[in-house]
Amino acid sequence: MHTVRPLPRTAMVALVTSILAGCAVTPDDIDTGVSIPLTTTTQSGATYRLSNATFNFSGPDTLSVPSSGDEASLEVGLAPGSYRLELAAGWRMERIDGGAARPVDAVLVSQAVQQIDVLPGSLSQAYYQFLLAADDSGSVSISFGVTEASTLTGTLTYNVANCDPTSCPPQATVVTQIAFPPPAAERVASDVRELQLQGTGAVLTVYGDAAGTPTTAATGYSILMRLRGALPGQQQELSIGLENVVQGQAIQIAMGPTAVQNGVDSEGYPLAPAELAFQAPLSVHAVLPTGEAFDLVGTANMTYRAPSACSPNGTGCGTP
Repeated sequence: MHTVRPLPRTAMVALVTSILAGCAVTPDDIDTGVSIPLTTTTQSGATYRLSNATFNFSGPDTLSVPSSGDEASLEVGLAPGSYRLELAAGWRMERIDGGAARPVDAVLVSQAVQQIDVLPGSLSQAYYQFLLAADDSGSVSISFGVTEASTLTGTLTYNVANCDPTSCPPQATVVTQIAFPPPAAERVASDVRELQLQGTGAVLTVYGDAAGTPTTAATGYSILMRLRGALPGQQQELSIGLENVVQGQAIQIAMGPTAVQNGVDSEGYPLAPAELAFQAPLSVHAVLPTGEAFDLVGTANMTYRAPSACSPNGTGCGTP
């Protein structure tokens, strides 16, 4: 057993965020709200712009925000919270050639209405996808931002493990979001029927819990969510694991197992949830580049949300 020297609470938060995410962004560089990219460049080098667009926000703040037609992105300041965001009808797609804009035919293929969470001290990204009419190179699919992500949003409350009780730093909490492309699903039949949702390219963002706490983010996490089945109406067992190597640090994060209420399909396998709130045991194991190990234990209070295109029965949410 190793002991950990005492740390001030703010120092402990900074240490944990550096372990989880690795690269800091100072709070002065970030506002609280939503950023919506309005221009994109395809692999062929063509530039497109979303014009005459109006975005309607409903949540802690309620407002409609139009684009001016020439900005590269739209940034909207909002109070933290959960929002319903709608791209209103009447938008126009333009192609920019030599500084001149000409209209092109396009179809919105992502949902016009989406759910988005605004966390303190950050700009959440809103994503829309469009399909352009065929030209001499065929149909072109373009995205403003990236494909709508699955998310885990909430708080991680933790203590340093294996710590001398007389000198342990106090318990701390960080606001956290994990965003990742919709995961692939696999049914597994063992002692019970199980659904595994597995993905890569997850982005973990740690926001801290106090003014002046760095906001950090790291890409490249792999994620595995496991739902172990039960009879209809009974609770299922949820566990989540993430792994990554960040600036030479090998990191493993585990949440669960914990009991959750979730449906089953006609064959008795857990459904891929569209939304699932849970509280679970938390453990973080990091091996630093020096070889020193660092462990945290605590509680995760999180909400999982699949992309808004998912239906309540899991269709499009990774259900096989």
